[in-house]
Amino acid sequence: MNLPERIFYILIISACSLNAFSQTEPVPVDSIIGQEVVVTKHLEKKMTGLSIGKIVLNPASMLKIPSLSGNTDLLKLLELTPGVQNSGDASANIYIRGGDPGQNLLLYNNVPLYTSGHLLGFFSLFNSDHISALELNKTGIHARYGGRLSSVINVGTKKALPEKVSLKGNVGLLSSQATLELPLGDKFGLYVSGRKTYMELLMQPLLDATVNHNAKKKVEGLDYDFYDTNVTLAGRLSEKDKLTVDAFFGKDNFNITEEDLLLNGVLHWKNTLFSAQWDRQIGENQLSQQVYSSKFNNRLLSAQAEMEMDMQSEIQDLGYKNKYLFQIRELPVEIGMQYAFHQIQPQTLRIMNTEQTGAPDQEAHDAGIYGGVNLPLTSELNADLGLRYNVFYQDKLFQSLEPRIVLNYRFKETNIFRLAYIRQNQYINMLTPTSVGLPLDFWVAASSQLPPQSGNEFSLGYFHTFPGDAFEFSAEIFYRTMRNVNEYIQTMTTGQTNPYFDNTLTGNGRAYGLEVILKKNYGKFTGWLSYTLGRSERTFDEINRGKTFPAKFDRRHDLSLVSSYSFNEKWDLSLVYLYATGNAYTLPSSWYFINNTPVKEYGKYNGARMPDYNRTDVSLSYWYKKDNGLTFSVYNLFRISNPVYIFMNVKQDETTGNLKVNVIHKKLYTIVPAVSWRFKF
Repeated sequence: MNLPERIFYILIISACSLNAFSQTEPVPVDSIIGQEVVVTKHLEKKMTGLSIGKIVLNPASMLKIPSLSGNTDLLKLLELTPGVQNSGDASANIYIRGGDPGQNLLLYNNVPLYTSGHLLGFFSLFNSDHISALELNKTGIHARYGGRLSSVINVGTKKALPEKVSLKGNVGLLSSQATLELPLGDKFGLYVSGRKTYMELLMQPLLDATVNHNAKKKVEGLDYDFYDTNVTLAGRLSEKDKLTVDAFFGKDNFNITEEDLLLNGVLHWKNTLFSAQWDRQIGENQLSQQVYSSKFNNRLLSAQAEMEMDMQSEIQDLGYKNKYLFQIRELPVEIGMQYAFHQIQPQTLRIMNTEQTGAPDQEAHDAGIYGGVNLPLTSELNADLGLRYNVFYQDKLFQSLEPRIVLNYRFKETNIFRLAYIRQNQYINMLTPTSVGLPLDFWVAASSQLPPQSGNEFSLGYFHTFPGDAFEFSAEIFYRTMRNVNEYIQTMTTGQTNPYFDNTLTGNGRAYGLEVILKKNYGKFTGWLSYTLGRSERTFDEINRGKTFPAKFDRRHDLSLVSSYSFNEKWDLSLVYLYATGNAYTLPSSWYFINNTPVKEYGKYNGARMPDYNRTDVSLSYWYKKDNGLTFSVYNLFRISNPVYIFMNVKQDETTGNLKVNVIHKKLYTIVPAVSWRFKF
């Protein structure tokens, strides 16, 4: 056993032991990383490009991930990698390199989507059986991508023609899914996928009657379900022409009754997408054109105390993209243009017996042209150069120029250094009300009242492959500055008469950190250890007396350990251990009564920390034949208590008159066992 392998085994044993001891004192937290485990018995790499800020995931080799849903979830897998974190249990938001969740460009076959997951964050938006690959870019992002500051996540559907009729899927305790592959003659093929959860029918009663029946402070009155459907038509019109048509439909329904908050609400969340892409080979060159429509809306019907409200928002894009790949003196060049017409309904709130309030609907034009070239400077050094020009108009014209420079230096075949600089601008911003934790994010366009965001990022990375390619190591440092970042200060019950821009503060931000990963690719024992040391800060003139404070999702330490062991061709065992520093929040410094009404004063903005978070998931898979098997998994094996949210209430003792502050931690589940059946016919 060589030195890297010894270190890897020791780290896994140590991490699991740490979590086992910590379970004697539950660790609550407001934010977690809902990650899963990758398992494999094949001699193939599950992840690539770790050293250069790019990660490509192939779902075909990730069938045994222990997850709450029992299904492979590629977005959850991303959260196990450096620099990527989830905002917590029951949240679908993803934070990358200290950026806001709205600063990630999420694409489905190059079409923008405006949410990354179904409600509560248990399931990502994508059915893995319908996906060919998922790609994350967070360093030196190509000039074809614009409009976001942090990262690009592009999910590609299958484009190859199916060779025969087949049906595959997964049946579990929480949800089921199925994908039909259907050849249509010699030139066309159809992929149809469906997914449905039935947690409220089976899993919730089972858990309440067994492992969770003694759990204190669990969220009560929870009723949740969703469905989604994917359709892809792949065509080969000729030897040089390809056609891909995609459609996606998804809807969530979430009901919650919370007596402590006097809350009774119903939240709907819906996504719709259509796309048609034509690719044509012109000699050695390639032309690609695409038209699309993408729509997202959410709506909350709620009764809180004696107040009833109806809150809703919507964004819809109609767009066109093209790109042309060619060579100039053997240098690969890509040029293209993009246009999107945004129709936006910012958050509109109607309260019983009052007039409807909120800003008027918005219409915005968003266009960009770009070019990029890969330029070899020496046999060891090459440069990726890109330039993008943006034009955006809503009630005011905005223009920006974005350079991208990436230098790659390779030496001794197994070592790569990468130095990158990129400038980005963002004209569509996501705002989040500070409420009880419900996902009420909504989107608005840059305007004369709300300026666009901009950012600059520098990064330096190193990648090393050990002899035999069994081990890979990479480390990367980054530094990002951000201007005109947003802080939305309106809650569900205050400021209803003001438009959103009157309740939105703009300031500056910065994020920096170190990302490290050690990965073992081959053998019976595979996995990786991922660690991020980071900081994310914000500065607003109106907050904290103008002093810099940590962002809510600022996280000093983020550790993910993934391991799997293949006993033989039929049995696999997997484990994942997660540790993360708690999120920042603002803690009341004092409470008092005025006219029998409790009043609280707050201390330093985001000056308090949630307790650290840790969780262990395990799974055991039995494969009775190829692509057919049973998986037994346990989510949160040691029953660590990790709350969904924390709130405080105050009561006055009738005898002494003293105030008593109660800090209440609400969580969903302490432990979730699951069984799923993977099939293919």
